[in-house]
Amino acid sequence: MFRRLMFAAALPIALAACSDGGGGAAGSGLVCVKEPVPEKTPAAAGITDEKNAAFLADYDAKSGVTKTASGLRYRVVQAGSGSRSPKVSDTVVAHYRGSFIDGTMFDASNCAEPAEFPLNALIKGWQEGIPLMKEGDVYEFAIPYDLAYGANGRGPIPPRQTLLFQVELIKIK
Repeated sequence: MFRRLMFAAALPIALAACSDGGGGAAGSGLVCVKEPVPEKTPAAAGITDEKNAAFLADYDAKSGVTKTASGLRYRVVQAGSGSRSPKVSDTVVAHYRGSFIDGTMFDASNCAEPAEFPLNALIKGWQEGIPLMKEGDVYEFAIPYDLAYGANGRGPIPPRQTLLFQVELIKIK
């Protein structure tokens, strides 16, 4: 479906807090966009393996970061009040923002309409990370390239890119 999570490209744009009635938790601090992210070649094409490794080492040193056996990194930005966690076979409704390690945003959900995805159709980093969440949680994920789009990249995502996502899990279907 690459509903922009898969194919959208980088472009700095005006951001708005999801607490404006767009379906996110009030005051969640999660950022979504009011306008679609236009397609454009990402600036991340110059990010090297060395830059990715240095970024992940710095990220590991942040307070609250957990690293899984696969190399996925995550931290809880805000704990929600939900009690259910999704399974990989579930469809999830979420607000999200994706960026490269240089801060260039390549994709985000629209504040007016949260994204809905079958979890098993998404990148490995989401398939591993989202089930760690409960409804209402906001997490930040640092996803190494081997859990994202790999050594070849995909669409406008260049090869070997570590990706950052901030995700608010709104609902499990």
